[in-house]
Amino acid sequence: MFGVLNKTTFIFYLSKKLNSPWIFSRSNIIFISILEIIIYFFLYHLFNIGNILNEEINIINQCIFILVWIFLSFITGRLNNNIRNRKEDLKNSLILSIIIIPLISFLFNIIFKYSFPVNVENLDFYVSFFIICYFIQFVYKSNLSSFNNNKFIFFGSLASFQAFEKESKLSRFKTECFLYENPNLPNNNSFKGIIENEVIPHEIKKNYRKNGVFIFKKEEWFDYFLERYPSSMISPKFLNLIVSTFNSRKINIFLKRFGDIILSLILLVVSLPLILIASCIVFLDDGFPIFYRQIRVGYKNEKFFIYKIRTMKVNSEKNGPQWATREDSRLTRFGRILRLSRIDELPQIFQVLTGKMSLIGPRPERPEIEETLIKVIPNYDLRKFVKPGLSGWAQVNFPYGCSIEDSASKLSYDLYYMKNFSILLDLLIMLKTIRLVINLDGAKPLKDKESLNKIN
Repeated sequence: MFGVLNKTTFIFYLSKKLNSPWIFSRSNIIFISILEIIIYFFLYHLFNIGNILNEEINIINQCIFILVWIFLSFITGRLNNNIRNRKEDLKNSLILSIIIIPLISFLFNIIFKYSFPVNVENLDFYVSFFIICYFIQFVYKSNLSSFNNNKFIFFGSLASFQAFEKESKLSRFKTECFLYENPNLPNNNSFKGIIENEVIPHEIKKNYRKNGVFIFKKEEWFDYFLERYPSSMISPKFLNLIVSTFNSRKINIFLKRFGDIILSLILLVVSLPLILIASCIVFLDDGFPIFYRQIRVGYKNEKFFIYKIRTMKVNSEKNGPQWATREDSRLTRFGRILRLSRIDELPQIFQVLTGKMSLIGPRPERPEIEETLIKVIPNYDLRKFVKPGLSGWAQVNFPYGCSIEDSASKLSYDLYYMKNFSILLDLLIMLKTIRLVINLDGAKPLKDKESLNKIN
């Protein structure tokens, strides 16, 4: 199907088979991860690590080590799809290789008696592995721009093209889009595909297919190149498909609830000391109350309370509900830290256990704000068909929302999540959430915007 994209054909077919189009844009990360795993075990045997340690090495322990390496490479930003400063990439690699991995290896050796290969006796193995991994990353980043260079023809009206072009500039790939009727349209051979917003005559389709140009439905292009669905640009038929697709995945929904219960219990045990420490500091910093609750709108418009550790001064909303701004004067001194680290959200784990929320899903909104958003944002009420979550596809791909425009953008990610919902996507969102929390990123709006002082 994606024959024109020869470099990633296999990954595309895999993503289509798994109903996970988001895998496509991460094909290079997946490829590099697999390559590093292969290199690790090749070097492991080449350097005879088992003989150096003079003990029988359990292959399971080595699998754990390389998986920890890949996991931390993603979390720390060593593996990413962004064309970044080489010094930044090298810094991340050095921190991971010289500080984090040796520390974790030491702890695992002491606590779990795992034979991890990071020690003085086999330093040559470890240094070789690090150098090769950084070289692979360097080559990958050097070729990323050419991989991202994609040209597309848009078949439709000028008005629909202008709306589409505005959205296409936010693609994860570097893309160029041209209107079909553009007199300066380049030749067919330079295009990756044609985007069908209106019915394309058979002869035109035939002509482009002869030149190896793939024809996308507009929503299909959104699937692979935008990873969100702007609600104003998709048809009512497709909106119905989004809801029906989500509801049809009964097994995934069951597994999701099972995972919510198990993971929230683990999180509750792990995070309880943090909640207690944060509660004490909030009291010393700004007195009582330590916690506060808000009514939110959940699954099928059901209203429920969420609980948070208080981050704002008492009576901060005496004039009515407000969106937070980047430098909000209502935040307490310690409240800023709580928000950046997401510790203030931890009490919501209880709502996950009771079934009012999920670990992953659209963020629940306040009734006063939701009522306004439904009136001004097309299809905003579709979010009610999904159980709200602690984190979601919108939260890991878009900064903290503080306006109606931000809410419209987040809706486009929520719709994508509904259409492509799977346990694999939930796992990716969890990994991206961990990365955001560790980097203290995504908890602030991009810039100050005029908030709604009072939502009518």
